[in-house]
Amino acid sequence: MRTFERTIEIAVLSYQELTPKERLLLQHACFARLNAQAPYSNYWVGASLITVINGKFSDGCNVENVHYEVVHAEENAISAAVTKLGPFRIAAMAVVGAPAGQAVPWPPLKIDPTTIISHISSVSDVCPSCGYCLQKIAENCFDETGKFDPNVVLIGYRPKTGEIYRTTIGDAYPMPFLPQYLGINYSQDPRLKKK
Repeated sequence: MRTFERTIEIAVLSYQELTPKERLLLQHACFARLNAQAPYSNYWVGASLITVINGKFSDGCNVENVHYEVVHAEENAISAAVTKLGPFRIAAMAVVGAPAGQAVPWPPLKIDPTTIISHISSVSDVCPSCGYCLQKIAENCFDETGKFDPNVVLIGYRPKTGEIYRTTIGDAYPMPFLPQYLGINYSQDPRLKKK
């Protein structure tokens, strides 16, 4: 028998520790959340991604329907990017969720760094995206050769506490089912090469 282990890493950050692009990405997600149509769950989610090639932002929010079908914010942002750009590579993605009507302060609240430890103290204290969305995100996390890129950054924000966390798609979704397993290589799509 052989056993494999891996460590999952999540960094808990202050607003000041984010790069300017990460701040803008998180801001986009916060504002996209305000457009959520979620009368059934009463939970508004916003997502934003940045593409690798041209650095374009694509935003999305969750949309629910009377037959309880939900388009998740991450899925919405990805679909919007595909609609505008065709196949693309994700450079980074941010997701912000909170109950409907709950204010999401922007920029985030300034908090004492010593209080962060009491709110996020383990991997299970954060939820960057659901498994369904992580699968959708992984589909567009590939390198220039078309292979899965586990280093694509995912950022989350807990508005109630003001905490920001950063992880990667490889840490958030360590065993994805990937296009490459079916012989799909998006990097070979001629539309991607024109960008």
